[in-house]
Amino acid sequence: TVNGGIISIVSGGGSSAASSKSSTFPGSMRGGDRFSAAGTSTSSTSSDDSVSTKGLKAGSTVSVNGGSITIDSGDDAIHSNQNVVVRGGTLSISAGDDAIHADTYLEIAGGDIEIAKSYEGIESKEIVIGGGSINLVSSDDGINAADGTNSEFGGFMSKGNCKLTIGGGYVYVNAGGDGLDVNGNMVMTGGTVIVDGPTNSGNGAVDYDSSFTLNGGTLVAAGSVGMAMAPSSTSSQNSIMITFDSVQSAGTLVHIETAGGSEVLTYKPSKTYQSVVVSSPLIKTGETYVVYFGGSHSGTCTDGVYSGGSYSGGTKFAEVTVTDVVTYAGSSAGQFNAGGMPGMQGMPGGMPNGDGMNAGGRGNRMNGGNPMDGNAMNGNGMTGGGGGGNVNMMPPEMPDMPDMHGMPGMPGSQGSNQNMQNMPNMQNMQDMRNMPMPPDMNRNMNPYGNP
Repeated sequence: TVNGGIISIVSGGGSSAASSKSSTFPGSMRGGDRFSAAGTSTSSTSSDDSVSTKGLKAGSTVSVNGGSITIDSGDDAIHSNQNVVVRGGTLSISAGDDAIHADTYLEIAGGDIEIAKSYEGIESKEIVIGGGSINLVSSDDGINAADGTNSEFGGFMSKGNCKLTIGGGYVYVNAGGDGLDVNGNMVMTGGTVIVDGPTNSGNGAVDYDSSFTLNGGTLVAAGSVGMAMAPSSTSSQNSIMITFDSVQSAGTLVHIETAGGSEVLTYKPSKTYQSVVVSSPLIKTGETYVVYFGGSHSGTCTDGVYSGGSYSGGTKFAEVTVTDVVTYAGSSAGQFNAGGMPGMQGMPGGMPNGDGMNAGGRGNRMNGGNPMDGNAMNGNGMTGGGGGGNVNMMPPEMPDMPDMHGMPGMPGSQGSNQNMQNMPNMQNMQDMRNMPMPPDMNRNMNPYGNP
C-alpha cells in the first residue's frame, strides 16, 4: 500500500531495454484481437522469489492512495497476481509490457495516471474505472479486459466472461492495437473516453465480444474501418457511427452540429482514420445532425477534442436524423454492427477479395453491386462486405451436350430415367444462365480465380 511520499523505480534496465513484442500470428493479430475471443495476457503470474523486472509488484493486492510514483520498467510497471486498486496519487509510467496489470481485478477510482509508453496500457480480467484521470499510449491494446487464456485460433468463436465498467473519470487512449478491448461485456454510465485508435484494419478503436451497453458519459473513438464497432442496441444513450468513403489524413477535423448549427463535437484525430463513433447526451432521438470534415476550429484542443471557439470551413459529409440507438452516417458496409458477431470477417470459404482481413471487400457474387451489399449474408464476411462484386462472372460457354432425356438408369439408382425426365434440356449449357446457383457453385465456377 502506498499512501504518500515520492517513489522512483527503474527495473530491468527500463522500458527501452525491453524486448519488442511480436504478433501471435500474421496480420498484427494477437490473442486479445479479433480471432481470439478469450484474449491473451502477455503478463505471467510470478512467484514472490522469482527474478523479476517488474516495477511495483505484489502477490495479492497493490493499493495506491497517494504519493508521487515514477516507474520505468522492463516488464509490467505495476503488477499483482490478484488485485490492483488506485484511489489517488500521481503515477508516471513507462513500461516494456503492461503499465498496470492485475490478474483478477483492477480498479481506478482516483489519481492522475500518465502512461507514456507501454505494450498494453491497463489489463485485468475485470476493470472498473470510476474516477481519476488516465492518459495512456500503447503499442497494442490500450485497455484490455482479458483473462489471460491464450486460445489463439482455437478459441475465436467463443466469448469471454471479462468485463470493463466505466462510471466516471477521464480516459484518453492512444493505441496501436484495439483502443478498448473487452473479451466479454462493456458498460459505460459516465465519464469521458477518447480513443485515438489503430490505423490497421486488424484492430478497432472499440472491440468487444458480447455487448457494449452505453447509458451515459461521452465517447469519441476514431480508427480504421475494418473492425469498427458501435455500442450495442441495448444502450439507452444514442450514438452516431461515421464511416468515410476513404481514409482521412491525421489531423483532419470531424465536426457534428445540430440542424440549427449548435456544436455537438469537434474532434481532431492524431492518426489516419476512416471510422468515428460518437456518443453524447447531446445526441437526441428525433433530432437531425450534420457531419462535416476538414475545416478549422478556433477553440482549445485537449486530446483532440475542442472546447470554446467556433468551427468553420469544413465540407459537409452527411445529414442524419436519429431514429435508433445507433445512427449510421456514410457507408456502414463492412462494420461490425452493434452486438454483431466478431471474428468472421473476410473469410468466405477461404476466398476473400483483397487481403482478406479488411472489411468491406468486394462480394464475389454472380451479380455485384446490388442493394444488399453489407447484409449479413452477402459480401466478404458474416457481417457484410462492401459493394461491388465481380459482375456477371458466369462460366464460359460449354460445348453442346447430348439430350439426356433418354439416358439409361445408373446402377443402384431407382427411377433414374424417370427422374431425368424432369430435368431441363441440357443440350446447351447456356440455358443454365437463368438457373439459381448455390454460393459454392458461384465460387467454384469462377473462371478467373480470385483477383
